[in-house]
Amino acid sequence: RWRLEVKYANTGLGVLLFSQRRFSESSPVLQKALETAESLSASDPANVEYRKALIESLAWLADSQFAEGRIDEAIAKRERQIVAIDALSKKHPTDAGIREKSISAHRALGRWLASRGSMREGLDHQRSAVRIADALLPTEPGNMDWLLWAAGAQLDYAATLLHAGQLDDAAAQTPAGCDRVDRLSAQGGDVAQWRRLVVDCLTRRAQVAMASRSDAEALALANRAL
Repeated sequence: RWRLEVKYANTGLGVLLFSQRRFSESSPVLQKALETAESLSASDPANVEYRKALIESLAWLADSQFAEGRIDEAIAKRERQIVAIDALSKKHPTDAGIREKSISAHRALGRWLASRGSMREGLDHQRSAVRIADALLPTEPGNMDWLLWAAGAQLDYAATLLHAGQLDDAAAQTPAGCDRVDRLSAQGGDVAQWRRLVVDCLTRRAQVAMASRSDAEALALANRAL
């Protein structure tokens, strides 16, 4: 048990360094956390807590490595994370806490692959993020975290579709994502992530309008996003 506590301590320190944008320092600490999680998971493969700890460590290290510019390593970690999530989800299909991790995993991996030029693979993963969110939300409609992740995943997907020249699909995904942002905004409160999504929504709508040669509408939407 103490080794799991060491893993959590290293994760906490790594996340703190990451939040301070000290990525060259956060990655080695998060690597230590991952190595501990890997050792624990290998020692007791049936232990769900150990396997969830492994999934968490892969995500944090991937994000830190990506922020450092170590894109291939970050992509490899996210790919491992998705394999680990899928394997655990098959054994515990009713555990929504496992399935929800797939949203951010596929979303990040899709975005990173697309940024590297692997557009088809990137779109596949972003489509998976949206599909998983779509399946989870009806089971708990009041879950604002799921709604937040679903909106972000859908707007990311729309952005990549635009970059891939798939305007019709992007034009369909954008209002669907914006509808989810509107549902979040209707809850009130001063949540920074929600506000960022409002800007993302307006930006995506402006990009779709511009690609559709609706210049006046694009300009109006872009001004609202400022």
